[in-house]
Amino acid sequence: MKVIVRAKGKVENKIIAIKCVRYLAGIGLKDAKNFVESVMTSPHTAHDLEILPKFVGEHGGVMRREIQPLLDQNIDVSPAVRRRTMILEANKAAVRMALDDRDYDLARDLVDLLKKHDEYV
Repeated sequence: MKVIVRAKGKVENKIIAIKCVRYLAGIGLKDAKNFVESVMTSPHTAHDLEILPKFVGEHGGVMRREIQPLLDQNIDVSPAVRRRTMILEANKAAVRMALDDRDYDLARDLVDLLKKHDEYV
């Protein structure tokens, strides 16, 4: 899954950022270093990074706990927002329909699914 990576500010610890990029993308040290340096030198430019499938949640978002080290280094990671937003909007509409039909168990299950969304980016 491709994510968009941008620097939000000064990267405090380049080594941590490089280690995290290597871990998430499964790439070598040189490629990770070049990627992080590219993000640092052009912060307003979107940089694509291919994340390993094991770090993608069931609804298509990247697991927050896996990218937290990048976020801590002022590096923003944005997944394919359009697809995720469409899924969330469809789920919210399904909750409204379940409530209209008085199917409260289904509505509760769908709300639980929406709550899980907060665990992902």
